[in-house]
Amino acid sequence: MLRITVLDHDIERMRTCEQAIHLAIKELGLKAEVTVNCEPPYLSRLDVWEKLPALEIEGLVWNRKSVKAFTKEEVVELLRRHYKDGQVSNGSG
Repeated sequence: MLRITVLDHDIERMRTCEQAIHLAIKELGLKAEVTVNCEPPYLSRLDVWEKLPALEIEGLVWNRKSVKAFTKEEVVELLRRHYKDGQVSNGSG
């Protein structure tokens, strides 16, 4: 099963990202475990503190220059590009 973690410290953004992920995986017919992580030590270890929000998909971290929550369309595109045959590709983002 695909594992996706929302990485952020802003509760509203986390909630919005989580909803977008659920809508995206439903649209794509995928099964995924979606969690959130807002622990400062973990965010610091991943070096994403200044790049939030971010998504961790199967150990790969994805973020963008925007501080806005991920939209369903962005998550769908990300999963379409990087989800293949039950595995996330080895890309970077």
